[in-house]
Amino acid sequence: MFCTVCEAEYEAGITHCPDDNTALVERLTPENTLHDLSEARFVELQKLGSPAEAEMVNDHAVWREIATRHKLVEADLGRIASPWHTDLDLGRPIEVMTDMANSRRLGFTAWQATEDSFYDLFSELRARLLIP
Repeated sequence: MFCTVCEAEYEAGITHCPDDNTALVERLTPENTLHDLSEARFVELQKLGSPAEAEMVNDHAVWREIATRHKLVEADLGRIASPWHTDLDLGRPIEVMTDMANSRRLGFTAWQATEDSFYDLFSELRARLLIP
């Protein structure tokens, strides 16, 4: 079943489009489908560089409220989080495996458990009033 206004497809049994209350039809045809024949053009409001940036576009106001409520030193989400870097790290089609043997042979023998690294990092960010 299809809506002739928004052209969305619905499961059998649904009779009206929940968005515009239009009666659904079994198939879309040129005769039953509404088309916008206007001369309207899209105007680019903001250029987004990555999928994560698009996901975060509404988060700036939320972060500003969090920063104000917790008296944080940085209310600009763009200075706290980097969507392009996240996409770079998490958007890889392969996993990365590393070997620390060469580093240890060269004298870099100190290490810290991953979980402890995260706890230490978040403690430091809280102490600097960068996160609540």
